[in-house]
Amino acid sequence: MPEQEFALPVFLPIIIGTPRQGRLTEPAAKFVCGEVSKRSDIKTEMIDIRKIPIRMDDAGEALKDSQFCATVQRADGLIIVA
Repeated sequence: MPEQEFALPVFLPIIIGTPRQGRLTEPAAKFVCGEVSKRSDIKTEMIDIRKIPIRMDDAGEALKDSQFCATVQRADGLIIVA
């Protein structure tokens, strides 16, 4: 099936979805980012969940990382590599 292009560039950030030490998701996410970046109709950036301060005792209610929130709000969708 031929690849379909979007009329306008869509923004699809790629989230490395695990903060564990020794994770194998980072190389996979970098590969996905490289492949997605080849398309002129998709804009992307990587978000490393490990770099976002998340408290473990509030289920995310206190998440105040303004850059992460702004990125997710302007996204047309998300690619999560976990």
